[in-house]
Amino acid sequence: FGGCNLKGTYTLLLVCNVPFRTRIGRLGYASIENGYYLYTGSALGRGAISLEGRLRRHWQISKKIRWHVDYLTSHRNCAVTAAVCLKSGKHMECLISREIVGRLKVRPVLPHAGSSDCACEAHLMKVESPITEREVLNALSKVYGMFGEPFRIRQDVASRSLALVPIY
Repeated sequence: FGGCNLKGTYTLLLVCNVPFRTRIGRLGYASIENGYYLYTGSALGRGAISLEGRLRRHWQISKKIRWHVDYLTSHRNCAVTAAVCLKSGKHMECLISREIVGRLKVRPVLPHAGSSDCACEAHLMKVESPITEREVLNALSKVYGMFGEPFRIRQDVASRSLALVPIY
């Protein structure tokens, strides 16, 4: 999936199957319930901070905790299942997060979780409505489609490599 030079914005879809409580950096402790979680971010660099590099890192379980979302992506009871992305050289995570809030019933994991560098309420959110993974991905695809040509990333279970999945 590419040579580590794509720039863009992405939303991770995580599923947490067992409730747990975890610290989210300096924000405090959060009770993580069963269900779907979304994290929206941008990757505008090259190499490790490119879109490919950032997504590979988010899929890794064992890593140094650096961002709020890492407290979920590194936990044994949570897994990244997919990402919806958009190629762009601009920071669009705030705009996309606001559109997600308008389209899906979500709530912040904690105030400013995943958004400590902006004025947004949060970029790390719990999906509240009873909804399937497919419905979440379709809603995300519609949001991203407002800004360009979105694409999905999924991990191939057998090879553990990331693969682009076209959105129709």
